[in-house]
Amino acid sequence: MRAPDTARGRISAGESGHGPALARPLRCFSGGSTLLALTATSQSSGPERALDKLGQAHERLAAGDARLDALIAALDDGLARIDIGLDYMHPRPLAEAVSRDETGKRIIELTYLCYRPVHGRRRLAVRTIKVIESKVALAATAPAQVVALRAAALPLRQAAMEVLGEMLRGLTAEVERLADRLEHQCDTANRLVQGLPERRRQWRTPASARRNAVQPSYPQLSRRRTDPPIRVTRAGY
Repeated sequence: MRAPDTARGRISAGESGHGPALARPLRCFSGGSTLLALTATSQSSGPERALDKLGQAHERLAAGDARLDALIAALDDGLARIDIGLDYMHPRPLAEAVSRDETGKRIIELTYLCYRPVHGRRRLAVRTIKVIESKVALAATAPAQVVALRAAALPLRQAAMEVLGEMLRGLTAEVERLADRLEHQCDTANRLVQGLPERRRQWRTPASARRNAVQPSYPQLSRRRTDPPIRVTRAGY
């Protein structure tokens, strides 16, 4: 009579999760359909979750692109207010690409960050120099292409931001060098202007003094007025 109670106790212990390990698979099999449904749902939601992340990343990229464009525009406006009037190009290229044309000649394209006129106004820009190999000469350079930085591709704009500080420091050093040179030239001109009064006194010599000034004489070349004129005739005439 006690055997059924013992079996019932084992089953209840297994259902409560505190019984022997052999009793636990009963619960797994009893909820097997639910487990399979959860697995199928997680597998089907994988691509959808990836698409959601891709869309969010694209939104962040678009927002960053718009913000970078606005910052470059603000930099252009600030440089325009300073009105430097000087062209400058960063010495290190932003990008380098190598390709070949239809004849097999190698083409090297170097893109630099610069500050120069674009569409009638100085602004931040990218300048692409194309070097074409040739057998006649070592290399031939095609005309450079200049595009405003705001109109450049996003990878170039991102690379430009990495060296923008260096370019602005180089531009500042160039302006300071020109300012030092101009100050030196102004000092030289000022010394000349300060010496003008003394030179003017020397230049304002009276006419009588100029007439009485000793003139150089050359006796061997001089001739008295009473001497007959010298006539040159041909032989036989």
